[in-house]
Amino acid sequence: MIAASYFSKAPCSTKLVERNMFLHYKEQRVKKQYEMEDICISYMDKLERKLGAAGLFAE
Repeated sequence: MIAASYFSKAPCSTKLVERNMFLHYKEQRVKKQYEMEDICISYMDKLERKLGAAGLFAE
């Protein structure tokens, strides 16, 4: 879900997958949610820089 915000369109394969991912996230403790978000954001920032350097990602 967080990674999808980096793209204009990045849907899950099905609504069931999306719902399961959301429920899994919400069942985590708040501290764990923040840790998971930080990992995802860090990964996406690195990926964005790599793709940008290769000319494959435009803002």
